[in-house]
Amino acid sequence: MDNLPANLRQTLTRLQKLSDDKQRYEQLIHYGKKVTPLPPERCIEANRAPGCVSKVYIEASLTPEGTVAYAGEADALIAKGFVGFLSTALAGLPPQTIVRSARRPAGGHRVGG
Repeated sequence: MDNLPANLRQTLTRLQKLSDDKQRYEQLIHYGKKVTPLPPERCIEANRAPGCVSKVYIEASLTPEGTVAYAGEADALIAKGFVGFLSTALAGLPPQTIVRSARRPAGGHRVGG
């Protein structure tokens, strides 16, 4: 896990330290409440997460500082929580760091049930 950016590593660690699945689900729901909402007109097929049973939409944009910001929406609390988890874990990172992190396996990190 040392190969991950600090924010991602801290967010994973925070979830892993919770003692049971109920607490992890509650934390995911908390992350979901912090998500920058995606306006309804941006909930389009191009922004839909493929392979999800729930309707999950996420959009990334480049900030003036050169980092990536996320906005998202989902029709299920836990799904929206994962959007919030990613938004929190990847906050303030430049695109190159996110792409490099996606190519390195985090290795069996359990964040939900």
